Parts: sequence; C-alpha cells; structure tokens
Amino acid sequence: MDILKPLADELAKHLFPLLVSELDRQNHRMTGALANSLDVQVVGEKINFLMLDYGLSLNYGVRPERIPYQEGSGKKESEYIKGLIRFAKLKLNLTGDKAINAAFNIARKQKLKGAPLTGKIGWIDKTLAKESDNIDAIIENFLLNGIQQILYLYVDNIQP
Repeated sequence: MDILKPLADELAKHLFPLLVSELDRQNHRMTGALANSLDVQVVGEKINFLMLDYGLSLNYGVRPERIPYQEGSGKKESEYIKGLIRFAKLKLNLTGDKAINAAFNIARKQKLKGAPLTGKIGWIDKTLAKESDNIDAIIENFLLNGIQQILYLYVDNIQP
C-alpha cells in the first residue's frame, strides 16, 4: 500500500463535497458528470487529483482565441457545436432548431468574450483558498501521526 494513500483519501473526503458545492454555487452542474469524475490517485510520491478535462476550463476559463469556432467555416460537423447543442438541450431545455440556434449564438459570444460566458470561474481555486487552513491541518495531522508511529516503533525496539 502506498504510504500517501490515507492522506490522499482524507483530502479527497474533505475536499470533494466542497468542490461539488462550489460547482453548484457557480451553477456549473448539468449532468453531474464532472462531480462524479472527481478522483484521487497516488503515483509514487505524488498525489494526483483527477477529473474530466473540462473541469480545468471551468476553473481557469477559456480565452476567446482558444474557442474552437470559426463563423462561416463551412464545416459540416463540429464536436464543439455538438457539445453546445447538448448544453442547450440539457441546461436551457431547448429542442430542435432552437437548440441549434442557441448553440451557434453561444459559440459566437464565446468567440468574443471567452468561456464561460457567466464569468464564473475558479471553482477549484476558490475552494482550495477557503480550505487552505483545513488542508494544512489534515497534512500536519498525517505527518504527526507518521512521526508518532516511527517513534513508537523505535521505542518498542529498545532493549533494556
């Protein structure tokens, strides 16, 4: 078992519900896929926090020049537009042509202003900033427990 696994699990147990709450507060929850994708993994001496890729876009935002839409490009299909149509259907309750028109309107606006259009970003950064003292305490407690266990082993091995 990785020595950092208990620490990773404790951090995840503390942070994941708070991250999901911040997603909800920023109104970034649609299907729950991002919230459900939150995971933690220990690789060697590193703790990796994992999620669907678009979670980082919601945290940092996307500059207009990085929006993958070119008006009048003539492309027959676009994964980006398909995603926006899905968004229009799920989040805006639109169907058919209304969903398609909304998707293209969103794409045009994002190409001008960036994404998300609400300007609500930083769901990870805000949570970590709010919880920095608690994160420090969890790590400190983990380290102190580890030192204590080492000392107990050392003391138990001392022969009179």
